[in-house]
Amino acid sequence: SHPPDPWLKAVTPLLAHESITRHEGRGRQCQLSRTRVTIMSTSSLNPKLLKGALTSIRAAVGEVNEDPSHGNISKSFVLLLVSELASRGAGVDLPSSYDDNDWIRTLLESISTVAGKVAIDDAGKKGEGNYPLPMMGALSAASGMAASAVAASIQRSSSDADVVTLLPLRDKAVKEACQSTIKRCIDVNEGRLYTLLKLASGCLREALDVDSQESTSDSKKRQRRGLFNQNLAMTFHTLAYSNFLYGASNFVMDQPPMWKRCLDSALEQSSSAGAQGTNYRAYQNPQCTLPLQNLIRIAKGKGNAKRVKELSLYLCTGYLGAVQERLERIKLSTSSSTAESEDKKSKTLDQQTSEELMRAHFLHRTNAYVDFEELSTFDSLLESATTALSECDVPDSINGGNYEAALLYYYAQVQLGCMAEESDVWIEVLQMHRAMINRKPESTSGIGTKSISSKKASTKKAVVAPVASTKEEMERLTRTKVYLGVYSKLDESNDALLSPVSLRDAVCRLMAVEELESFSCVSTDILRDCHALLLHQVKRLGEIGIVVQKKKGAKANDIGRVWRRALSFVSPLVENYLKVVLSEGADFVSLHKSLRSLAEECCELVVASCWMCESIDVDFNNEVSSLLHLVNSCLSTCKQARAIDDKRRLEEMKRDESVVSSKDSVSSADRKDSLLFQCTLAASKCRADIECALSEHATDQEKLIDALTASARRATAATSTLMKVGSELRSSALGLSSASSKFGCSYLQFLSAWAGLCLSPWLFCTLGQARTILNSARESISSGRRNWGRHPPSLVESILLDLGEADLEGGLLGGFRSASEKLYRKVLIAVEEITNEYIGGMLRVHCLLGLARLAIASEPSDGSSAEELARDALESLESLGPSCADERSASLCVYPWRSQVLNGLVHSYHVCASRQLVAEACVRSSRPDDALEFLTEAVKDFPGNFEAALALASFNLRTVLDGTSENDNSTRTLLLKSAKMGKTKADPFALLGIWYERKGDSARARGCYQKALILNPSHPVAGRGLSRLMKISEIQHICEVAADRSSAVNGWAWRILGEYKISGDGDDTAAIVCFQQALRCKDIQAPQSDSLGVFYSDPKMLEGESEEASRTWSALAMSYRRLGKYSAALRGYEAALASSSSGELSPDVFCGWAQVELDLGMYDEAAQKCSRVLMSLDAPRKIKRLAAYIQGESLLCLARVNIQQGKFGACFEHLNAGITMIAAQEKEGFRYCEAKLLGDLYSFAESIPCYVFDSSSEEKEGQLSSQILRKVDFIAKGESAYTTAMRLSQDQNDPEDEDAAYLVSAAATDLGTNLLAQARVICAALGEGSGGGPKASLAEISAESSLIKDLLARSINAYMAAVSARPEEAPAWCGLGCALLAVDPMLSQHSFCRAIEIDPSLADSWSNVSLLYANVNSEYCSETLDRLTSIEDTPLMWIGRGFLLEKTSRAWKEEGLAKESCLAKAADAYRAALQIGQDPAALLGLSLTCRRSGYDASGADAAYSAMAFETSKTESKTSISVHQHLTGGGNIGACLVHGLLQVEDGLSRPAGSEVAASMLADGSRTLAEAKERQSALMSELLPQKSVTESEIDIEAKATLIRSESEAFPSNSIARVAEKIATVDISAEREAGHTMSLRDARNAVCLNPDSGEVWLAFAHKLCAELADDPSPTDRECALVASLKARDLLYDRVVNATLVTPRRKATQGKSIEYSEKSVVSSLPHASLLSESLALIAWLDRTSEEKARESSALVSLQESLMIDPVNALALTTLSGNE
Repeated sequence: SHPPDPWLKAVTPLLAHESITRHEGRGRQCQLSRTRVTIMSTSSLNPKLLKGALTSIRAAVGEVNEDPSHGNISKSFVLLLVSELASRGAGVDLPSSYDDNDWIRTLLESISTVAGKVAIDDAGKKGEGNYPLPMMGALSAASGMAASAVAASIQRSSSDADVVTLLPLRDKAVKEACQSTIKRCIDVNEGRLYTLLKLASGCLREALDVDSQESTSDSKKRQRRGLFNQNLAMTFHTLAYSNFLYGASNFVMDQPPMWKRCLDSALEQSSSAGAQGTNYRAYQNPQCTLPLQNLIRIAKGKGNAKRVKELSLYLCTGYLGAVQERLERIKLSTSSSTAESEDKKSKTLDQQTSEELMRAHFLHRTNAYVDFEELSTFDSLLESATTALSECDVPDSINGGNYEAALLYYYAQVQLGCMAEESDVWIEVLQMHRAMINRKPESTSGIGTKSISSKKASTKKAVVAPVASTKEEMERLTRTKVYLGVYSKLDESNDALLSPVSLRDAVCRLMAVEELESFSCVSTDILRDCHALLLHQVKRLGEIGIVVQKKKGAKANDIGRVWRRALSFVSPLVENYLKVVLSEGADFVSLHKSLRSLAEECCELVVASCWMCESIDVDFNNEVSSLLHLVNSCLSTCKQARAIDDKRRLEEMKRDESVVSSKDSVSSADRKDSLLFQCTLAASKCRADIECALSEHATDQEKLIDALTASARRATAATSTLMKVGSELRSSALGLSSASSKFGCSYLQFLSAWAGLCLSPWLFCTLGQARTILNSARESISSGRRNWGRHPPSLVESILLDLGEADLEGGLLGGFRSASEKLYRKVLIAVEEITNEYIGGMLRVHCLLGLARLAIASEPSDGSSAEELARDALESLESLGPSCADERSASLCVYPWRSQVLNGLVHSYHVCASRQLVAEACVRSSRPDDALEFLTEAVKDFPGNFEAALALASFNLRTVLDGTSENDNSTRTLLLKSAKMGKTKADPFALLGIWYERKGDSARARGCYQKALILNPSHPVAGRGLSRLMKISEIQHICEVAADRSSAVNGWAWRILGEYKISGDGDDTAAIVCFQQALRCKDIQAPQSDSLGVFYSDPKMLEGESEEASRTWSALAMSYRRLGKYSAALRGYEAALASSSSGELSPDVFCGWAQVELDLGMYDEAAQKCSRVLMSLDAPRKIKRLAAYIQGESLLCLARVNIQQGKFGACFEHLNAGITMIAAQEKEGFRYCEAKLLGDLYSFAESIPCYVFDSSSEEKEGQLSSQILRKVDFIAKGESAYTTAMRLSQDQNDPEDEDAAYLVSAAATDLGTNLLAQARVICAALGEGSGGGPKASLAEISAESSLIKDLLARSINAYMAAVSARPEEAPAWCGLGCALLAVDPMLSQHSFCRAIEIDPSLADSWSNVSLLYANVNSEYCSETLDRLTSIEDTPLMWIGRGFLLEKTSRAWKEEGLAKESCLAKAADAYRAALQIGQDPAALLGLSLTCRRSGYDASGADAAYSAMAFETSKTESKTSISVHQHLTGGGNIGACLVHGLLQVEDGLSRPAGSEVAASMLADGSRTLAEAKERQSALMSELLPQKSVTESEIDIEAKATLIRSESEAFPSNSIARVAEKIATVDISAEREAGHTMSLRDARNAVCLNPDSGEVWLAFAHKLCAELADDPSPTDRECALVASLKARDLLYDRVVNATLVTPRRKATQGKSIEYSEKSVVSSLPHASLLSESLALIAWLDRTSEEKARESSALVSLQESLMIDPVNALALTTLSGNE
């Protein structure tokens, strides 16, 4: 029933837009005007008073709407509270000022009083009083208007960026009243009032929370406040919507104003600020559906059909928004990893959020809203949307006035189908997600139903069915299922079901509307939504195509059909819409992301469809070719727009104070999108380049070749760029390999970069780049099949990959030619399976030409095979032609067979290549006429072919250069013709430069070279020619430009840059980098692989092809040498020699190589290199002189090595060779270094023993031996060399030149050392250091010999000159100390200390100081040796230790153990010295100290003492023998020791042996000679000479001259010699062998494990054998001998160590810790004797079989002891 007219008149003005005036509103408040709040009971608020209250509220709301001040927020909110009081039957007087806190507090107390009462407008619970329905509607309207006013006020004040204040809760009384009221509402469950008060208190909390964050920036605070205010405004719009909806639904259902207010509130929730016109997106709010339904109902009742159609379209949009909202809820729920809570227990008010309170206590008051929200399903919503859309008329056209409505219609039409499909997908995803979370199996009966099946069935299901564990996997599986279901329902007549085209066509028609200017429509929300929906359609089509491809058993027709449908959908968008819109530019596109995303997705679909259908549908690619250029332009614009977006985003991030890096700010989805875009752009670029070249240059073959060459260059550079971008954008969602395989960009880049079918293969690639490109292409093929379901690659695709690999391995520097040959032969077999004659024939020809190139490039070159293969290819080409190509037999990836134009180019290229290869083979086989014929025919067959003309011109130029032809004019004509044909080619201009350079026209040659370098900055011929005509500094910039190019033939530029770095900057490090880059280039390492490689060298001086590589390696090695990297330099020189075609290097390079080897210690090799230079006839004199000096240094170093090895003869030979080499330079005048080296060679002879020097036939008695004199004379020759060096250095001496002073000081130091060496040699010959007699020291000898004194004086003068020239020269001070050592020890000490002060690291100074202190202060000596130990590992530090220990042992005269301990330690010190170097002093010391003082045969340590004594004897004898060999027997005391040890060794030999007699004789002779020398030196006068005046008094101090001789065992030695002369060795030895056979047998029984006893027993058995012994006696002797051998051999192999026992002394145990353990080894003579006995017994046996074993035993015996008498006798056959 309708309300009465009076009530209708009362509510209508309240709902009208025109409000009554403020004056009228105040007049009606007279009855309620008071100063305080008056609370009325429900019964007292009659309808009339309620009407007045509502009128007052309406008037106040009108004032708020008219006044935009900030304080109206609190006023509006108070009015909302008052309206809620009125709904409880309570009325209040509105105050004159809403800032009165007392009034607010009283209002809150009133709310607390009425809280919990039943509302008078409660539709379910009728309140007190008889209120008309229109009055209740007016009450709801008043509440809604107040809430709208609050929301509007908040939105108006949002620019202030302050948290709004709904109530003045900062006042303590108001805050307490509010908290009390909230508590009251909770107690009585008053939800509506509680919600409002909670919103008010929430504003205060948010304000306080924001203010408390001191660390947060002001901008962040403003953003947070603005967001809070915006959400709060939306909350009050929702509250207004709920009040309007409640009143309209329950009280005034037929009143359009109430429904209109409700609709406006719903639209406000989705409105954007500043939007103009109709906001169609706002209608997607599901809350719009109920108002629209009722408005349509009312319009239908009034018969307003136009209004019904208009609202029905909006209603359809609202339903679609409801579906979208539910889908978002499902997506959000599936993102959770936990099960949904099933707890239905209601929450108290304080436990609910504001959204829950709003929904429960405001929105859910209306039953219709509850029904719509809870009972609506996807199907019902979509059905309702379909019904609503059917009420609308289909737009027949699109014009400037209705384009938005028309687009909205088509948008809704397409969105219906899209939402239906999406709902099916996400419902199933939700079911799968719940099944996974609840751990329950999925079943078709519903969620939660248990599936009962057998174990076998479950196992089978688990194996077959895919298991999804993430939301993405579930979505992918579900979409696959849905898309396959959609595709299975298609037939030929309903392809449009894949994707409706109505929206696409509408958007395309939009561009034809003339009224729309400047693409203003693109900025509208409806068109953005249309873009998003079209984007979804395009993505869906691509996913359907991939799903169909990946389906098992998918047919090629099905795949092609799907991709054709996708292309037919996208093509109109690209051609009619995106082409027009994107013409506005990148700036325009960057502002419209939806447009850019649509454009990119359309282009991705086009490029992907081309790749997917490449190998299955030939016609497909013919149809899409027209789109490729447009797609590439579209992608280029989008790329620019992306760059603008990135720049804008970075600027925004810079303005923000707390930002992360730009890399981290990009999400994984954005990375995936960017990576796909980059791959699409790369693939599109490759396709567009080919299509553009074919379309624009179809009639001009030269321009077509240029375009393809440029495409190859761009593709080569693009591969590295794509790699870099792929590494930056790689994410867990997608990698570069997978993204590239979707569009085939890697494979397409391979085809463009290779270009081997129409151009020279891999024009712009190095080996590494080519391999990377090829591997990426192969991965693109396999990954496309694995990840995107692409059809398996065709046979042609696989063959092209193999051909590309074969070309790179065979044609690029560093490739494996064997692998290339295998690949070519593999392809030759594979092409047999190709049915198309043209394709198979061309591929076969390419393989034959590749094999021919390999044959020519092989070592040695196989010209005959190459010619045969090239002729075979030429014959095949004659039978093939462009007309033979069948366009339908090949796919787009095989470009040559897709275009007749390109077919002709391919055919021409291979014909030209074949003829050139035949010509090259003819040249190599010395048939230039045949080569000329083939090249001429090539030019005649293809007159416009640039390569053929250039090949002929280059051949003629080659013949002119090598002198076989003199036709210069025709060569120049051909070169000019080829230059005219290839105006953009650098080769003809470079060859013209060669021609002009040969003619001597440098100006024109320079111009031609520069022109060539302009066209190709890295041209190898032009660059080298210009470097010959210009200075390095003039072409530096040209070389830098060439080096920056990505070229394999710019090695010349790197080489010249390296030379410039050395000569100009002196930067060897940078030069090394340049040389290394040069050596990686093909023009340096393999110039023969370039057809123009023969022109690399100077046309006037023909040079070997590989000499440039050799020179580059040499330059690199020299740079390494200058940096001190000798090992690298050595490898560089070796590589230089290996790469030299002649096997020779320039003399200066050999000198540098020799210097490196000299620095590395390879002295023999260095000397050999210098010998090669000296033997060279072409080497300059300057270089030969340098080689002679390096060889002299090498020979000196070799002499030092020979000394260490004891090779004194070889040492002397090397010194003489070096002297001869250096002395030969005297004719031209010595240089300082040569003179000094010559002196070093002479001075080093001091280290050679005297016996190496030849002795004269006559020697005067009492004089020095001729060997000594010759040695001194040899050394003295160095004196003159050093004098010459000093003179040379003094002639160019500058007082301020430190280097000159250093040279003078060095030469003077060496001169002093040479003079001191002469004195030492003479003193050593005179017995210095021998002991015994008054002439045993240098000081004593110099006191009596004027010769020695003169040498010392001159030596001191030389050292003083060195010190004067350079006082800080430490070696000069050290040498001066050595010279003064025999004159003035104090000055000597001062000199050593000064040397140490200047250079504390000089070991010689420390060594000399320690030896000086050794005779004065042992403590100082020990400290000095400690310091020496920390400086350098030198033998002198251990020799000094040993000397101190010997000196200490002399103090222990009575303590034998302590003395022996000191001697043992001294021997260890000498051994340590010998581990460093064989110093004669260490050998002599070891020989004297290693001998034990004796052994006690009856003591407890008898066994140890005996073995230790034998070991020490052997060591002493060996040491003294080596000492005598090194020194030549100059030391008399050492000679006496050597003679004694020889005697001792002879006495230890077997009795009666010749060896024993010989040793005794040698020992006697050595003793006699030493004694005789000693007597002669003591009786004769020493050599005399006039003494040179010295700056220092050289008279020896009295303290240095000993008055008496120290005790020397001369008498003991004489008695030994006399006793030896009277000893009968044979009798003595026989006495030792008087043991009988019985005694020997008893000894064996007592000591069965002693080899010595068994050997003695065997001797007795052999002696007892009769002349005709029985076999038994012989066998017994042989068994004894074998037993002796085995026991002795076992002791040698398994040696045991014997240590001394502890000896008790006065109750204490003392261990001989100083004594070393000794091994119990038998003497070698014993083992040799046992083997000799075995051999003797075998020889005397009658068995012939034993003769061979006897010989073996004899050989072993003599190898162990070569002087074994029995073995020698047996070997000679004398028994």
